[in-house]
Amino acid sequence: MTVSSDVDILIIVNSCSEKFLDRPLKYKKYFNIGIDTDIFVYTEEEVKNGIPLVETALKEGIVVFEKTIPIFLSGYKKSTTNF
Repeated sequence: MTVSSDVDILIIVNSCSEKFLDRPLKYKKYFNIGIDTDIFVYTEEEVKNGIPLVETALKEGIVVFEKTIPIFLSGYKKSTTNF
């Protein structure tokens, strides 16, 4: 990580009635970790439709928490990185 680094956090929810830009506000308080964070909240339906940022995160990112893995995400690699 460099001085200008930040953390991108991807959250996939079942559904959400909030506007896309308002969604991260609900989660921001959980990620006050001392470095800049960008939070992206997508619904399962949006992910199924294909979003390049999400696809990259699922392939290259590190899973820090998962409740369940929806069947449509089962093809992506899981990180074995421990903190």
